Amino acid sequence: MSLCDYGCGQEAIHQFKNGKWCCGTNIAHCPTMRKIFRESNIGEKNHQYGKKRSFEHSLKISIANTGKIRSEEYKDHLRKLNKGKEPWNKGLCFVNDDPYCPLFSNKEWREMIYERDSYTCQNCGITQRLSYKVYTFGLAIHHIDHNKQNCDPQNCITLCCKCNAKANFNRWMWKLIYQDKLGVFN
Repeated sequence: MSLCDYGCGQEAIHQFKNGKWCCGTNIAHCPTMRKIFRESNIGEKNHQYGKKRSFEHSLKISIANTGKIRSEEYKDHLRKLNKGKEPWNKGLCFVNDDPYCPLFSNKEWREMIYERDSYTCQNCGITQRLSYKVYTFGLAIHHIDHNKQNCDPQNCITLCCKCNAKANFNRWMWKLIYQDKLGVFN
């Protein structure tokens, strides 16, 4: 019995062409090598560090990730990363702690936006009633320009919770889409 030549101390089961023995059939299966790979790709060591993606590239990534089914293990991993980070905290955003405008909590103003949009998500078309059944949440009012102080009706649109969450990624793309739906161009 020989041990893994990469330093993890486990029993080696596979010999590579370079003559070294490893505890996995692929070097990425070795816990020591995974740690080395992970640490060699963090921050400034990452080849993408400091680079900006083009609009087209970000759009391709967004399209590729749309509708992906994530494993429960991956979802648990994301939950652990976001533990203690509440997206809604007394009207304060966890990103920059800007409060919503006072008009945002006004019932009549909210009803006006919902009525204008026929109590329907303007992205996927789900109704208020169906939204409660599917997501156990009602529809949300989304700020198109992501400025929570701008409660101009032309800057607000009705979305379900799923579409509202999507709109926080690729913000520039969703801003253009929603402005087009409302016939507003900046």
